Amino acid sequence: SDTFHMLEDLEDEASLHHVNSIMKALIMLNDPAILETLFHDDAMLDTIGMLEYDASFPEKQNHREILKSQICFKEVVPIERKDILSKIHQTFKISYIKDTILPIVLDDATFGTLSSIILFSNIDILQALSSDPEFMGRLFERMKEAERTSAEWK
Repeated sequence: SDTFHMLEDLEDEASLHHVNSIMKALIMLNDPAILETLFHDDAMLDTIGMLEYDASFPEKQNHREILKSQICFKEVVPIERKDILSKIHQTFKISYIKDTILPIVLDDATFGTLSSIILFSNIDILQALSSDPEFMGRLFERMKEAERTSAEWK
């Protein structure tokens, strides 16, 4: 991570292209322990940053900037549990990597592994939210308040 940031500061395109290749290779190893490390909250933005320097594109991709400034997380009902919010954001970023950054280079096995990680994360999120009586109460109250013809239902 420190080396990556140093290379970015130096604008060393050739080395950043090598870092990108290494990151892709690590993901393509399809090892659950490696993927867990790469997708951990502390490493996720660096993982995405390393994937921005793909030599097959004429310019650097700005995925981190897109995630920070153009993607807006909206809650119909506030989620109080920080661990669940973190898992939601992590799952979205893994989906973004799978569907936006790497869809062409992923082999079937790695695509399946990433899809499984996303599926099981979604199950964990739904189980946590559905077992929270306060959240469910607020959700159903919100649904009752909204008119079915309003934009909130679309």
